[in-house]
Amino acid sequence: MKKILSVALAVMLLCAVLAACGGAEQTPAVQAPPVTAPPAPAPTQPAITPTEAPTPEPITEPATMPEPEPVLTFGSNFEFDDFAIQIGYLDNVLWGTVNNRFSDLDGETVFKVPVTMTNNGTESGRLNTFRYNFFGSNGTRLDTVSSFFRDYCISRTDMRPGASAEGYFIFLFDGDGDYFIEFSRSRETLEVHIPMSQ
Repeated sequence: MKKILSVALAVMLLCAVLAACGGAEQTPAVQAPPVTAPPAPAPTQPAITPTEAPTPEPITEPATMPEPEPVLTFGSNFEFDDFAIQIGYLDNVLWGTVNNRFSDLDGETVFKVPVTMTNNGTESGRLNTFRYNFFGSNGTRLDTVSSFFRDYCISRTDMRPGASAEGYFIFLFDGDGDYFIEFSRSRETLEVHIPMSQ
């Protein structure tokens, strides 16, 4: 038994010496852990931000424009200087010629626009000739020719309150175009448009 023990002891010693010698020659190198790429990030959903509702355009009421003044012309009715005035119709316009050899206007063409007037005032009177003017197709004031046509001129007719009369506004004709009667008294002004062609 002593022999077995001494053999076992010798074997162990031998193993220990061999382990010590072999271990010095074959020390395994320290290896760094393997380098691996970091894991790819998981796909992310785009951040969901609450969408703002579009701001509605403010509702604005359309600007109220003043009513345009009515255009006075053939067939119009209006009141001026206590007289109700009705302009006649184009179909009833008369044409004529100034017949006065002593006037520079002798032989000039005129047209006569029919008119009906009623005195709405409290006194007898006639339409004041200083309160209206005639303008020709070129925009300039026309010469007065009413004195050559006394039988036709409305401005020469006197009327009692409530009375009516018929007559004409008489224009010198200076070419086809737009003629106007302009009524004016203090701050009141009215225009009557008379388109005319021969």
